[in-house]
Amino acid sequence: MSDEQANLRVGVGDQAVYIRIDGRANMHASVNFKDVVQLLRDKGHRRFVLDLTGCKLMDSTFLGVLARLGIDAASPASKTHDVSFELLNPNEHIQTLLDTLGVRQYFRVLQGQADARQQSTPMTAVDNPSPPADAATLARLSLDAHNTLIQMNARNAAKFQDVTEYLAAELKKLNPNTPDARNAAGARPPPDKPPAAQPPQDPPKVDEGG
Repeated sequence: MSDEQANLRVGVGDQAVYIRIDGRANMHASVNFKDVVQLLRDKGHRRFVLDLTGCKLMDSTFLGVLARLGIDAASPASKTHDVSFELLNPNEHIQTLLDTLGVRQYFRVLQGQADARQQSTPMTAVDNPSPPADAATLARLSLDAHNTLIQMNARNAAKFQDVTEYLAAELKKLNPNTPDARNAAGARPPPDKPPAAQPPQDPPKVDEGG
């Protein structure tokens, strides 16, 4: 699986934060994306418009991270319950994922041109972190993302069982003494022969649209 990841550009306007995602929104890109959203959310911004016009593909890790942000925004008990996320021009593949994985209801999906406010808002490229996220961070992020998708829709458990078992085994191997690794490994028994760690990499490919 290619390591190509999305290019993120962010613009902070008077009415919203605009995040343009071009290329492939994958596990590696989700680290930057999550950090940017949480930083701006904590600064008081409440409306996020994700421009997906140039987003070719979104994998299950990125969607799980996005779904967690959407769930938190939709929960009345959450401190961020007044935050909203709008998805502008997701392609057919992304829309199919939203539907089949059961997360569309957490977002407002829009089609068409960006509004005048977005077009007039200066956009700044988000640099990749240096050094890049380590293998344990990526494994924990991806495991949390897939567990979110499973919690949202029980039918996702069968789709992501191999992925979560693999990630739990990798996390246990990389950080055997952390609570996250012990809890993750306890959720499902790891495979007899888990694949060797090759950081950083995407988890095994699964059929997410089935």
